[in-house]
Amino acid sequence: MPYYFTLPSGISLPADLGKVSLTTGCELHRDDSAVPNALTVANGEFNVFVASNPTFAAAEAAGITRRSTVATPASPTSIVAQVGPAITAQAGTNRLVVLIVHNDSASTGVTAASATWGASNFTKLGTSQPAAPDNFTSVLSIFYMLDATIPAGSNSVTITQSAANSLIRAHLVEYTGVNQTTPLGTDVRAAAFNTSLGVTVNMTTTTGLLLSAGSARMADGGTFTASPGSEIYPILGTGIEGTAYDDLVGATGNRTHTYASSTATSMELIGVEVLAV
Repeated sequence: MPYYFTLPSGISLPADLGKVSLTTGCELHRDDSAVPNALTVANGEFNVFVASNPTFAAAEAAGITRRSTVATPASPTSIVAQVGPAITAQAGTNRLVVLIVHNDSASTGVTAASATWGASNFTKLGTSQPAAPDNFTSVLSIFYMLDATIPAGSNSVTITQSAANSLIRAHLVEYTGVNQTTPLGTDVRAAAFNTSLGVTVNMTTTTGLLLSAGSARMADGGTFTASPGSEIYPILGTGIEGTAYDDLVGATGNRTHTYASSTATSMELIGVEVLAV
């Protein structure tokens, strides 16, 4: 995989080669331009991520874009309806908005029952939850919305839970260049108490993107990651650990995202193929 540096002001090559080090302000970047179906990444702070790849959406000269935004309050209180910050949808065509919700199941098996963005309703894709919920298990739910119903202007996302709960975090993930007739394949779910768990999706097209998400209920300070793919966001240190990954596979057949936690814990996963136009 080729890499390249961006240099600080006042440094040029080859004359100043001896002055270049990690302490001079250089930034190391990976060059994915020669890699088929690889994401070229410009990753901002935690909740904003933009990526492009011209093979994902042939109808768009710039390829797909992807943005992730926090959709729940920074410090949720124990209520049923959680109202997040106001979010304005990104511009684009053939858009798909995916709402990924991570919450504590509690002993009653609390789930995210429904969600809205302004006056528009999300469609629920599915929920992954433990067979025996308790105060140390988590629940993962995914909702989606297509271009035609994405609201204009700035609107808050409201997530209605099946019971009052304060341990909830969610991200709004926006894509462009997605098939509006069949945007998503069949979702696959997995749940277990373990340190590692995978979710395998059968990719039906060479231009499809595998999107997966995972929730874990663990003590603060743990780690929760997945591979392969690119991390969309991390949720750490809130009692609910969560993350989501996607990758442009470039081939049909089974693809597995494997999630790993630093300690054995309740893990809930969902994987699904996102289909290009």
